[in-house]
Amino acid sequence: MKDKAISRLSGSLSPYLLHHSGNPVNWYPWSQDAFDDAVSSDRPVFLSIGYSTCHWCHVMERESFSDPDVARLMNDAFISVKVDREERPDIDNLYMHACHVLTGSGGWPLSIIMTPDRIPFYAATYIPRESVHGRIGMLDLIPLVDNLWKNRKNDLVVTADRVFSILNSQPPRTLTDSRDSEIRRAYKSVRGSFDKTNGGFGTRPKFPTPHIILFLLRYWNRTGSSDSRHMVEKTLNVLSRGGIRDHIGSGFHRYATDPEWRIPHFEKMLYDQAMLSSAYLHAYLAFNNEEFAREAESILEYVLRELSSKEGAFYSAEDADSEGEEGRFYTWSHSELKKILTTKEMDLFSRAYGITEEGNFLEEATGRKTGRNILYCNVPFSVLSAETRIPEKDIISTISDIRNRLFIERNNRERPLMDTKILTDWNSLLISSLALAGRVPGKSSYTYAAISSADFILAHMSHGGHRLLHRYYAGCAGIEGTLDDYAFFIHALLELYETTLDYRFLESALSFQDTLLSMFIDTENGGFFFTASDSNDLPVRKKEIYGGPIPSGNAVALHNLVRLSGITSDPCYHDAAVHLIRSMSDALSSDPGAYTDFLISLDFFHGPATCIILAGYPGSVDTLSMLNVINSVYIPNRILLLLTPGQTPDVLVSHASYRKEMTLYGGKATAYICSDNSCSEPVNDPVLLRQILVSSL
Repeated sequence: MKDKAISRLSGSLSPYLLHHSGNPVNWYPWSQDAFDDAVSSDRPVFLSIGYSTCHWCHVMERESFSDPDVARLMNDAFISVKVDREERPDIDNLYMHACHVLTGSGGWPLSIIMTPDRIPFYAATYIPRESVHGRIGMLDLIPLVDNLWKNRKNDLVVTADRVFSILNSQPPRTLTDSRDSEIRRAYKSVRGSFDKTNGGFGTRPKFPTPHIILFLLRYWNRTGSSDSRHMVEKTLNVLSRGGIRDHIGSGFHRYATDPEWRIPHFEKMLYDQAMLSSAYLHAYLAFNNEEFAREAESILEYVLRELSSKEGAFYSAEDADSEGEEGRFYTWSHSELKKILTTKEMDLFSRAYGITEEGNFLEEATGRKTGRNILYCNVPFSVLSAETRIPEKDIISTISDIRNRLFIERNNRERPLMDTKILTDWNSLLISSLALAGRVPGKSSYTYAAISSADFILAHMSHGGHRLLHRYYAGCAGIEGTLDDYAFFIHALLELYETTLDYRFLESALSFQDTLLSMFIDTENGGFFFTASDSNDLPVRKKEIYGGPIPSGNAVALHNLVRLSGITSDPCYHDAAVHLIRSMSDALSSDPGAYTDFLISLDFFHGPATCIILAGYPGSVDTLSMLNVINSVYIPNRILLLLTPGQTPDVLVSHASYRKEMTLYGGKATAYICSDNSCSEPVNDPVLLRQILVSSL
């Protein structure tokens, strides 16, 4: 039995599947063979979805999938299929929706039991080995389902049919456009969920939700709302101080289990670093807050240091566990710190970061103290200075020195597992943030890193010049790209174009946009499907409109369409944007606060957008001077393009002939500021340009 399991998963390119290849469970990868065997043996399918850095996935693997008794029951009752949700987000997307339909919640590991034709009738997340505290365990669940399948199969099929009907339903297409009233209603919803004491939104678990931050920044820019500014500043400040931040090595853990942001689940995901660094960068530009800029740089430096691949792209994640314990790498016992620090340093550091002898890290399940400490800013340095009568600058210097020494000491520990998959969608999110960071004067290293990752995707994760692949691992690219891969990469290429003004990034974005429009669009109901039209191994072609830790592909697709419409003036992009917005009208009307990622793009669509057309030569001193001004002003709804005499591609002027008249004024790089179908007089003085841009906000 074990040899059979190994032979099925051992050839996988997923670290998560490889980790399960030695289980006594007779695992199949997602394949036609699995479902054919389910039909021929008349058994339901047990689908387990997780990812390599998921703590509770590890727990379930140790408790149940490695247990011979559980495995024997599974092998007798089910065809068992194991899926890496990061490799196959389309499978995860569909069955997570099913889990929400059946249970009202979701998470990982995701456990689905379904018919051989892939329709679920039971869903859960983590399932313990034995039943406990009212939660059914695997040893009781499997015989129960086996008995129902053999004796009351029709009841299960009826449930499956109801689920299939819900999964296969599409939101009705309306003929009315969503208006900015949804933006105001969403703001009220977000404000109502704001944690006034601890920052962030909701109670527990607490996720950073950076797209809400980006929404609030736009709302502040549109309305001047002091409340929206307060929510942004409060949340970003408490995130920087909380235990969800790695105060020794930088970067952020995935979420906090408590309202105060002190106790995280310790896995570090590439997409969180990308989204949070972007949020801090936008807040820096909006409020000119240098602390936000430093936090963004700290996140990006962590990524460049720890998650960079030798090929120039970025790895997916770092695990929560090491040495068999969650958070072991990131936490400290009191005795460990005493060996490194002097008595005076130990007292200062303990007061600053909440260190106690018994430990401040509580087990989530039992509430017991573990004897280890999570670092979080217990008191502001200014307060600590007043209490200790030590000058604040001396405290900052001492704490910085201590953190550097702890960083060196921590590097001697066994590191958490690194998931070295390279994913197009997650890399694209980071490219966008790096490109944004690269616009800050003196930060060109971030631009080079963004270009490196984009070039890797273009060279190794695309084919035919217009199709994308989703995953690269161990020298092999594969799995056709999803909507997120295309939408996020197009967005990243457009960000790179605005940072470098290199036309090749715009040309690539247009090519992939053509593929998205031809292979993902729902011509009947509007919007874009998650999978391409030639994808055929799922029972339902799903359309994702809700954004979680990352924005939905449809939200980013709308942003791209608005941007491309402004860049090219081609009406096909505007028409596609209108079609997409209409498809979302009912969802936005019913619960706009759930779609802040989409409303960011809707805000861009409603405008007014600021189109900055720069006539000049790339890399010239006068062009760079103008760009430094343009990039220093917070203009969330901006479109930037470069017109170079004799070099401007037709795509920038074929639908906007008036641009042919825009040229250098007085032989110097010249900006034309356009909004609402009118353009300003040409300006080639950087000081005057700043005045015009600031006054237009």
